[in-house]
Amino acid sequence: MTISLEKLVLANMFVFMALAFLFVVLFTRISIEYINKQMLNDSVTPPLWDKGTGASTPFLCHGNIFQTLAITHTYF
Repeated sequence: MTISLEKLVLANMFVFMALAFLFVVLFTRISIEYINKQMLNDSVTPPLWDKGTGASTPFLCHGNIFQTLAITHTYF
């Protein structure tokens, strides 16, 4: 029984894609829950339009990037 290189690469691709999808979903959910708890501790309500789906993730990422740039660069 021989396994061709194409089948091995295809199997590895499916495993990698499944794990990548799982990690992205879990990381986003855990990060959003942590950020929402920190916002509640600071007496700021989380966005009402985000019902736990993680739709606010891009906005939070941009906010973190711009905050970092504002500290390190005078242009912001």
